[in-house]
Amino acid sequence: MKQRESIRVLRAVAGNASLRRALAGFLCFGTAEFGVWVAILFYGYKVGGASGAALAALVQLIPATLFAPIGSALVDQMRPDRALALGFVAQSGTMVLTAAAMVGGAPVWVVYGCAALAACAVTLTRPVFGTLVLAVSRTTNELTAANAVSSWVEGVGVFAGPMLAGLLIAASGPGLVFAAMGATMLVAAVLLFTAAAPQDRGTESAASDSGAGLLGDLMAGFREARGEPGAILLLGLVAAQFAITGMLDVLVIGLALDALNTSASGPGVLTAGFGVGGLVGAAMAVLLLGRKRLGVPFLFGALLNGIPLFLMSLPFGYISSIAFLVAAGAGKSFADVAARTLMQRSIRSDVLGRVLGLQEGLAMAGLALGSVLAPILVAAFGVRGAFAAAGACLPLAALASARMLRKLDDRSVVPEREFALLSSVSILKPLSGILLERLAARSNTVNACDEAIIREGEEGDLFYVIDQGEVAVSVVGRQVAMLGPGDFFGEIALLRDVPRMATCVAVGPVKLLSLSRLEFRAAVLGTRGSAEVTEAEMGRRLRQAAP
Repeated sequence: MKQRESIRVLRAVAGNASLRRALAGFLCFGTAEFGVWVAILFYGYKVGGASGAALAALVQLIPATLFAPIGSALVDQMRPDRALALGFVAQSGTMVLTAAAMVGGAPVWVVYGCAALAACAVTLTRPVFGTLVLAVSRTTNELTAANAVSSWVEGVGVFAGPMLAGLLIAASGPGLVFAAMGATMLVAAVLLFTAAAPQDRGTESAASDSGAGLLGDLMAGFREARGEPGAILLLGLVAAQFAITGMLDVLVIGLALDALNTSASGPGVLTAGFGVGGLVGAAMAVLLLGRKRLGVPFLFGALLNGIPLFLMSLPFGYISSIAFLVAAGAGKSFADVAARTLMQRSIRSDVLGRVLGLQEGLAMAGLALGSVLAPILVAAFGVRGAFAAAGACLPLAALASARMLRKLDDRSVVPEREFALLSSVSILKPLSGILLERLAARSNTVNACDEAIIREGEEGDLFYVIDQGEVAVSVVGRQVAMLGPGDFFGEIALLRDVPRMATCVAVGPVKLLSLSRLEFRAAVLGTRGSAEVTEAEMGRRLRQAAP
């Protein structure tokens, strides 16, 4: 039964034309990103050995770390498919510029500067892509399946990019890699520009701090992550995972060229093994469909990512090293899908891009830290000893964080009764299943008996849906309506930023669901259909309340 459901959901993903084009563009992106990464590290290694490779990584990653949250805040208010396409155009231009610097024999600092611009452009992709996937997915299962497919696509890129980079470097040098990948990103941009628009968004971002400018937008994402128990921790664990990847990028070059004595294509082949593992991990991620909790799967992926790297400290040969990297890549990919889906289910859609931008910045910082630590570990313990240290970090950190991850998991579990009630509310019916699931998980139960729930003239902070009982609505002492199960009230003050327009009193015992101002506004104003239905309903109620 579960297998048939998985096949049905995957077919739904395949039938989504916008998602197909986005995934095709993401495949181009993954191939280009990992291809030029191998190329710049190879360039740095040839210039200055392991320290040169680390320097090549740092001069890209430090600017990218700083730019990622800023870039995501700038594009967060754009239609996600257009923002993604513009990011691809920026990557194409900066990669071609880097290729020209390399082929033209420009000084090392010029090459590194051009590569840093390309790295900054790269950081725009994952936050916007994560927002786009959420926008075009209709249910949590479809979201999980889309993330699994995108992880598989990324795994293809991790395999194809380094493999192509190795072949192109052997043929003509790293400059050709940047030129070829720049052309690839231009193809990706065309795919996105010709895609159909995702679900239309409302005219207002409910949580936008536009009045505070860019800094306000950045802080909105940080506040959202800080307000979700365990979200900041998950961001830290993802950064730690990328720190291991940063170490691995440098260590693999030393392992291939020094310990295993391979040819110039050896680092690319070993890194491609990590990419093959990513494909395996993405296929395994189908097992996550239907799971309400994703913390334990993330921990499993973290362990599978780290333990094989630890085992590479032993004197295994070339083929065994590839096998260990395949296993490590599978663990990383599986953990990525679990973490990405958990984050998308936990963070409000109107600030998701900014939170994912923060995650991207932390990931770049992790890569930079890993690149710095790698030569230090090699100098202290040798290449294989450095693998032992790298492999032990993430599993230990993940195990120590298991309790906090459970709290984030608890917040993403959807209560079925609340979901059914909210799904029946007229102004919420246009929302996607994912948004309704989030609202149900964030709702609170309120009990009242023969008392005022809201009073005319007060400031509004909650939206209410009646589960059981009746509520009398009065304006200036005159009763204008009697509401029962499935009815709602409190929306006018929240959406129009005015004091409460009526007094609502519980008639006998009443059970209600409440939603916070931010959650309600983000959902209703973030979807045009819901905003239009709500506006019409508010107009009807205001006419009803008029003397």
